[in-house]
Amino acid sequence: MGGDIGVNSAPGQGSCFWFRVRLTTAPEPAEAEGRMIASSFAGRRVLVAEDDPVNAEVTRATLMHFGVDVVLVLVPDGERAVAEHARQPFDLVLMDCQMPAMDGFEATRRIREREQRRGSQRTPVVALTAHAMAGYRDECLQAGMDDYLAKPFEATALRQILGRWLNEQP
Repeated sequence: MGGDIGVNSAPGQGSCFWFRVRLTTAPEPAEAEGRMIASSFAGRRVLVAEDDPVNAEVTRATLMHFGVDVVLVLVPDGERAVAEHARQPFDLVLMDCQMPAMDGFEATRRIREREQRRGSQRTPVVALTAHAMAGYRDECLQAGMDDYLAKPFEATALRQILGRWLNEQP
């Protein structure tokens, strides 16, 4: 690959490690491919229930890449997720399981109860969780969630989830 690596050190003061390497810039993705991905989910309404600002921003940016930027709503807790779901229709809910005020399990149960009372169409709810332990997926499904995505997630995994639940084949 070529390049240099080195260290500068002074006793009692510390060390500085460095490297220098020439890299080429990665090619830009094909414009047509970018348009196809964005148009696949254009106009879709996605509710993101996430209390961590960094996770919320990563999810928002990834969804924007897939064309759902205009209709994306972020809420910081389960109570707000239930209220927002009651206020307007969504095509999909991405639900963090561990949130303040009301966790994602209870929020999903309340969304399901409301849908059943009103006889409305079932909105797909996908668990977004850092817990990847055995049995946790089953707990999510028992609470009424439809799918499970472990955090941190790859954009391709979220793309597959969107394709599965928004009736578009990835």
